[in-house]
Amino acid sequence: MPLNGTYLTIVLEIGKEDVNSFAMNQAVILSTLFPQETKLSTMHFKIRRTTENKDAVPSKTLMEFHCGFRRFSNKPLFSQETNPGAATEKYKFMRFLRNDDSAAIATMYCPIVFSPCKILCFTEKSMKSTQCD
Repeated sequence: MPLNGTYLTIVLEIGKEDVNSFAMNQAVILSTLFPQETKLSTMHFKIRRTTENKDAVPSKTLMEFHCGFRRFSNKPLFSQETNPGAATEKYKFMRFLRNDDSAAIATMYCPIVFSPCKILCFTEKSMKSTQCD
């Protein structure tokens, strides 16, 4: 087990069929997880809609989440904070993600993610509309 601050030499062995999947001058991210981050738990994320997105997003809609370098799909429940910052945090269920400027809480069972971590979430419809051909 190397100590913090030491240098490592990492050799990637890539088959001939996989060589074309790597572009030249493209960064490769090598990362590891803490032991707690390999576990699943109920997570609450505070999300806010962008101004460009006007489509209604019902609760339990399949969405793709980008949390740091992790990507996973899930069906979150949306709720509204009734008393943010209080000792008894309570959430009021929302059938749809609202179009206004207020933040919503997305609750789901997923891998543990520690804060601060920026979250990007996409619906299947928004992923298809932003793909380039």
